[in-house]
Amino acid sequence: MSDFGDCPALKASVWGAPRQGGSMTSAAPASPMTAHERRHAGAPGPAPIWSGRPADPLLVYAALFAASVLAFSVGVALEPRVGDAGAGLIGVAVAVVGGTTCGWSWLLARALFASPSERRARWPRLLVAGMIATSLVVALAPHAAASAGVWGGVGRMAANAHGLASSAVLVLALIEPLRALSDPANGEDRRFRIGFAAGYGALLAVAVLWPREAGEGSVAAQMADEVKLAAAWLALVGAGLAVLHRRRTTREAAARPALNERPADAGGEDGLAARLAALMADERVTGDPDMKVPKIAARLRVPEYKVSRAIQALGFANFNQMINQHRLERAKAMLADPRLADRSILTIAMECGFGSIGPFNRAFKAHTAQTPSGFRRAAKVVSRAP
Repeated sequence: MSDFGDCPALKASVWGAPRQGGSMTSAAPASPMTAHERRHAGAPGPAPIWSGRPADPLLVYAALFAASVLAFSVGVALEPRVGDAGAGLIGVAVAVVGGTTCGWSWLLARALFASPSERRARWPRLLVAGMIATSLVVALAPHAAASAGVWGGVGRMAANAHGLASSAVLVLALIEPLRALSDPANGEDRRFRIGFAAGYGALLAVAVLWPREAGEGSVAAQMADEVKLAAAWLALVGAGLAVLHRRRTTREAAARPALNERPADAGGEDGLAARLAALMADERVTGDPDMKVPKIAARLRVPEYKVSRAIQALGFANFNQMINQHRLERAKAMLADPRLADRSILTIAMECGFGSIGPFNRAFKAHTAQTPSGFRRAAKVVSRAP
């Protein structure tokens, strides 16, 4: 086991006709119409149980995390019987579900903080599926790791792989909320991310690191199970609060464009273009390699299509052309600055917002007809001229 480890009700026709003239009249129950009769009579059929709308991944992962915490708690309470040969399928199920608590906590953190494009990635779900598989192997043969032969080797490999994956996803879940802290657009979201990371890190330190680092006879070692249980349930409460907060802010963000459209469009398209130009003068904006039209639209509080119009009003064909123009102008200034002569071209490219040296070199040469190193040498010669 790992460290952390409305649909409407149908109404029956009990009473007959409604109250008329102060009395209640009874009526014989009508026989139900068949599907054929409903089609010909035009009566609506029964409401579908499933509307066809996809489930919200945030709620799905929150429910799976809650189930894993419950299973983890049951496993700790019944240990060592859960996972033993005589525990049966229920014991195996408890061990497997409770053994993937770390994985579900990571997927929940991704649903809370990752961008929509990142959340569509399959490899995180495949990793957690692998954790489920290794947990199943360990639960089916809990003593395999101590036995000899092929099955013993498989058990040891599964236990080691599960342990490594659990440790990795614990760290990834801690890193997830910290990845976008450099974006100052939303102060409330920044505070939410810092608070989540701080709380998660504190629980991780108390439930995982403290018992491991303490000696065998220490209080932490003797109460390791109790500490893990308390931390798991605190994590569940914190996760529930985080989900409620994220759903509230998502609803508010969806309603915000309609509320702010007039203030944001003050001055018309010319005013929006001026605001966009001022935003592009911010080196923190152009220096963000992940800066795209959706982020710009969120900062300006306008729909994305209006940002595209403003880009064209500024004389650029598209967003990439506009932002690369600003990035390259900054790179030229940095390359020509004698005080930055010791700074590598790769470092300058990264500071200006390019993700790697190749695209920077190509864009720079297309813009200046020189390589970055050639431009730097020419600027050095000019600066030395009397």
